[in-house]
This record gives sequence, structure tokens and C-alpha cells, in this order.
Amino acid sequence: MQAVNTISSFLIFMLSIYIYKNKKTNINTITAIMLFTLGLAPFSWIITEKIDIFENFFEIWILFFPFLLLFSIIYPYELEYTKRYKGLKYVIFIPYFLYFLALFILKFLETALLPEMFSGGLIGQGLARLISSLYNIFLLILNGVYLVLAFRMFRKKRKLFDNQLLRKQVGYIITGIEAFAFVFVIDLLSGHLNLFTAVFTLERIRLMYTLAILLNAILLSFSMVKYKFLNIEIKERSLLYYFFWSFFILAYAFLFTFILVKLQQAHEIVLFAVYVLSFVLYISYYKLVKWLMDYFFIKDEINYEDIVGDFFVNVSGLNSFGEIRNMVINELKTLLNIQEADLVLSDDRDEKYMSRRYFTFLDMGYRFRQAYKWATFFFPVFFENRFYGFLIVGSKRARTRFKPKEMQLITSVANQIAMLLHTVEASRELSEKKIMEKEINLARKIQFSLLPPRDILHEELNIRWRYNPTIKVGGDYCDVIFREGGEKTLFVIADVSGKGINGAMYMSMVRTLLHMGMTYFNLKDIILYMNDYIKNKLPAQIFVTMALVYYDSRENKASYIQLGHNYPILFRSKEQSLSFMEQEGMGLGLVDNALFEEKLHFHSFSLDPGDFVFLYTDGVTEARNRDGRLYGESRLLEVIDKNREGGCERIINKVTADLYEFRGTYEQTDDIAMIIFEKKGPSYD
Repeated sequence: MQAVNTISSFLIFMLSIYIYKNKKTNINTITAIMLFTLGLAPFSWIITEKIDIFENFFEIWILFFPFLLLFSIIYPYELEYTKRYKGLKYVIFIPYFLYFLALFILKFLETALLPEMFSGGLIGQGLARLISSLYNIFLLILNGVYLVLAFRMFRKKRKLFDNQLLRKQVGYIITGIEAFAFVFVIDLLSGHLNLFTAVFTLERIRLMYTLAILLNAILLSFSMVKYKFLNIEIKERSLLYYFFWSFFILAYAFLFTFILVKLQQAHEIVLFAVYVLSFVLYISYYKLVKWLMDYFFIKDEINYEDIVGDFFVNVSGLNSFGEIRNMVINELKTLLNIQEADLVLSDDRDEKYMSRRYFTFLDMGYRFRQAYKWATFFFPVFFENRFYGFLIVGSKRARTRFKPKEMQLITSVANQIAMLLHTVEASRELSEKKIMEKEINLARKIQFSLLPPRDILHEELNIRWRYNPTIKVGGDYCDVIFREGGEKTLFVIADVSGKGINGAMYMSMVRTLLHMGMTYFNLKDIILYMNDYIKNKLPAQIFVTMALVYYDSRENKASYIQLGHNYPILFRSKEQSLSFMEQEGMGLGLVDNALFEEKLHFHSFSLDPGDFVFLYTDGVTEARNRDGRLYGESRLLEVIDKNREGGCERIINKVTADLYEFRGTYEQTDDIAMIIFEKKGPSYD
């Protein structure tokens, strides 16, 4: 029992000191004090068992409860929900201050001024009973109230947080409070209401408190390691790292020492067998502990959304090799947890470097192996037929292998670097006008490479699309994304605010986020993430309208999502009807997720043979002629209706031709994008 108390106190004392040494705000200081007072509980039980003079002196550990309430008010920051308690920050400590003041006065009278009266007199005994009653009734109730308030505040905060990092941190805090509250209720029932006293003795209750304290220390340590609790970054080989190593090794030694003590009367052969077994098991145990320590203390996760988002947001501001190199090295080392990384230029024109996505250390020549002995992979950086150099990465701190998706991500970064270097090189060689022209051509080439293939083959659908930007690049976006072997198909039409290169850049970002997200997440979460990203990380004037149709061929069901875009047109072959799919929706990046999600709806419908859906951007309906008249929705419906018997190819060609005829010599003022897909099979007459 004393060993468990000692370990618990030592662990949580050490954790509090570690947090205090890494203090960045007053929250860290309050957290350190809160944990220190909590660690006094098992420590006081050790001291008072041996030395009576310390009795009641270490009851200061109950200050944990007001500190916990204060922590719940201010962590991670004050919300509207908790600001009502702002005036109580210091009032909550007053009852405890009065209790300890009375306890100090009583102890001073007992030991210094009136020892005879307090040892046998009625006054001393009465005061002692008064202090005991105050503690057992008032402070006990107050501790319970503080515990409940802290729990409710954290539950409320967890629901309000959109940030997954904070939700994880608060989740571990709630788990620790729940464990402590469970023991507190048992202590209340057994120690104060005299229920279940045979089962829950004082020693067992203290052991349960100790285990709850130990659990809180472990949970908070894990939250610091994996989720940067209190903005503390745990470094590999830190003091906390070595402590946990020592803890696991000592726990193993303690277990086998306990077994040997129990078997000390056994035969020598049995003891020898236990020694051998302890050594054999220790090898496996050591490997297991090493794996756990590397897993928990060395972050080995990739946040793909942040990588893609930050890269695209910052890319336009880089105009030199030094800036590109510094950004890439920092991003890779931080987000992929790589020990070393570098971006180097090379004059080696060997074409073999443009034949593969990456090369291992042994694939490289002697010069590279000597210069970069730490390297694991070399990713060639080239664009078209121009080779620039290598993106070099070392091993991961966790000593784990690179996953295929990590290799794919680094390859994508190398490709983006190549395009950046291409732009930097162009800026040194050409005049401002030629630079702009070349960048536009490059952006056009990149943008058109991101569009779907011209001929899309599908077993159940006929699909056609058309894209025509105002200048060489634009902010409209159309796409067809296949999932699960083509059984699910997402049709996307979107309009990014802005035209030209800026519009094309933001369109490329939206497209990348959508494609990356469709690989790992459901459509609703992707849309919410994109709205939050555009609203909070991009310039205020940037927003995106979008219409999506998600078709499941197994169930012959489609879902339509309207995000402030032009209403798609639906043709029903049975009824021979042509109509707009008018639904409520809000554009991406206009409001925060709480309000945006209220307007986000999925509308399901089925497709019969001959049915088709036509999606388009406002560059179609808002096209103008020299008289200033709009092309309009009525004319669009009329053209589609006249040509619906000719299939998707005829419809999209006729709409395009009619737009040019309507506009005449008046130039195009907005980007144009269209997608049409039709369910195959004989149509209904």
C-alpha cells in the first residue's frame, strides 16, 4: 500500500513540477498547483501512519477541489458559459482558508498556550469536535459541489469545441474527474454515512483514491504527449520520458521480486526456473515497452488536411529557393516527424532521376551517399523535362517505416516544389509581362490537368462535361470523383469567388481537399471541414458556391447537396418533365460551422433509365450580349428541352453553341462549367 502511495505521489509531484517549469500562461501555473495538492493526499497518508505529530497537517490536499473548479473555469480559455463564474475565482477558496486558520489556531492552543485544557478539558474537546464537524459536513458538501460543477463545465465545453485537439484533451480530463468522483461517492457512503463499511474500509478507500490519482497523472501525461495539453510539447528523451521508462522497468522488477519472496521456501530448481523465466520474459517486455514509449512519446500521425491547406495558402507568397527550402524542411520535420530533411539543387542532368517517384539511399551515387549519410529516401524534383534537385528525407523518430500514403504525400510535395521552382526560375528570366504569360500558361496546364478526363466511361451513366474559363485560367470547378470501384460517383460543380490565377489557385485547393477527404472521410464531414477552413483560414472575401450529386449505383439512389449554387436541372423520362432542383443551401466560407450545418441538407432521389441531371455555373445563365440582356434560365431550359432526345453529347454541345450565338461579338465575362450525366437504358415514350 505504501509503495503504491509513494509511486502515485512521486509521479504526480513530478508531473506538476514539469508543467510548472514549462509554464507559458497562468493556466499552467494553476494546473501545476492543482496537481501538487492532489499529490499530497497519498503522501499525507504515508506520513501520518508513521508520525502522529503530522496528523491533519497534510489535509491541505483538499485544496485540490477549489483548484479543480478554478481550472475548469479558465481552461483552455474562458467561454460565455464560464464567464458568469469569473467573480468566484477567489471566493471559492475562502471556506478552505477559514478551515485551515481555525485548525492552525486550535493546534497552536493545544501545543503552546493551553495544553492542559486541550488534553482533558471540555473547551478543547468541544473545539476539536467543532472543527471535525465543520470538515465532515460543510467542506465535504462543498468538495462534492465543486467536483460536480467542474465536471459539468468540461462536459459543456467539450460540446462547444470544434477543435478536435481540444476535444481530446478535455475528454481525458473528464475521464479523470469521473474516476475521482466515483471514489468520492464511495467515500461519502462508507466513510461518512457508514454504508458498506465492511467492504469499503478506510485503507481500501485510500487505495482507490491513490489509483484514481495515478490514473489522472497517466491521462494528463498522455494528453501532453499526444495532444499538446497546455501547449506543452514533450520532446523525445525528456525527463518525463525517462521517468516512464524507469516506472515500467521498476514495475517489472517489483513483480518478480514479489514472486520470489512468495517462493523463497520453494525448491532451488523452482527458483532457478523463475530466474530464467524472468530474464526471457524481460526481453519481450522490454521490446513492448519500447514500442509503447515510441508510440506515445513520438507523434507518428499525419494531419493531411493541414498539410494540404497550409501548403496551398502559403505557396503564392514564396519567391526564392531559400524560402521554399526552409518551409519544406520545417513542415516535413514537424508534421511527418522526420529526424532530418533537406532540399538541395543539383546540376546532375541524368534522365534516370525523372523515371521514378523516389530513390533509396543505396540507389544513389557515391557523392550523394557521402554528403547525406543520414538520408533514407531521395525524391527527385522535376517539372516537365527540367530537373532541379532532390527532396531528401531521413528516418522517422519513431523508427517506423514510411506508409504508402506518406510516400505519396512527399511525392506530391516534391511535385509542388518543382512547380514553385519553375515559377521562381521564370521570374528571373523573363520580363513582368512574359512572366505573367508563362505563369498563366503553367496555371492553365496545371488546372486542366486537374479536370476529369474528356471521355469518362461508366457502366450505368453517360457523362459529359465542358469547361471554359474567362481567360486562360479561372475559378470555376467541375469534377467527377469515383469511389469503391466506381459503384459510387460524386459529381461536383463549383464557383470560387475570384477569377484568373487567384481563382485557379483557390479552385485547386478546393479540389485537393475534396479528393483527399473523399479517400478517408464521409461527405458531410468533408463539407464541414472545407467550410471551416475557407471561413477561418482564407481571406475574408473568399467563398465558394457548390452543387454536388452523389450517385450510388448499387442502390440506384442519388443525394443532392445545394451549397448556394445555381439549381441543377433534372429531366424525368417517365413524366417527360424538365425542372430545376430547388433546395435550400448556403455557400462555403460565409458563416461558421454552427450556422452552416443548419442549412446543410442531403436530398435523395432515384434515377430511371433516360433520366439526366444538368449542373452548371452562373457563367451560363448570366452570360450577356451587347444589348445587356442575360442568357437566363428560361433559354437554357428551352435549349435542353429541344435537344434532350440527342443525349448528353448533343445537349452540352448545343448549349455551348447557343451561348456563343447569343453572346455574339460580346466577350465572355465569367467562367463557364457544365456537367451532364444520364442514366443509361431506353427512355420512356
